[in-house]
Amino acid sequence: MDESGISAKDLNDLGVSHAKSGRLQEGAKCFQRAVAADPNFALAHENLAKAQAELGDLPAATASFRRALDLDPRSVDLLNGLGVVLNKQKDHAGAISILRKAVDLDPVNAAVQNNLGIALASAHRQREAVAAFHRATELVPNFVAAYSNLALA
Repeated sequence: MDESGISAKDLNDLGVSHAKSGRLQEGAKCFQRAVAADPNFALAHENLAKAQAELGDLPAATASFRRALDLDPRSVDLLNGLGVVLNKQKDHAGAISILRKAVDLDPVNAAVQNNLGIALASAHRQREAVAAFHRATELVPNFVAAYSNLALA
C-alpha cells in the first residue's frame, strides 16, 4: 500500500490503463508509486522500465530493468528489454551479452533473435547479425522486421 492506501497491484493496473490510453507520463507515475509501495514487485519495475524507455529516459529504464531482473533473473522479456535499451545507449557489448543470455533461455524467441541481430549489426558484426536475422525468420517465416533488418545488414 502506498501513503493513500492503494495497493501496489492496483497502482500498477492503473498505470497500465493510463499507458494503454496514451497517457504514458501518468502511467509512469503510477508505476513509480507501485514500486515505492512494494519494492519487490517485479512486474511494476518492468512496466516502469518500459514506460521510461518509451519516454526516452534510457538511463532510468536501464536501472528499472536491472532492478526487475534482480527480482526475476530468468525473465526473457526483461533481458530482451534491457538489451534493447543498452543498445540504444550505444552499449553494444552489454546489449549483446544480455541478449545472448535471453537466447540461451529461449532459443526459439524470434523477437530476441532479431534484437540480437540489431545489436550485432550496431557493433559492426555483420556476419553474426545476418545469422541472427536468419534464425529469426526461420522461427517466424512472416517476421517482416527481421527480413527488413536482414536486407540492411
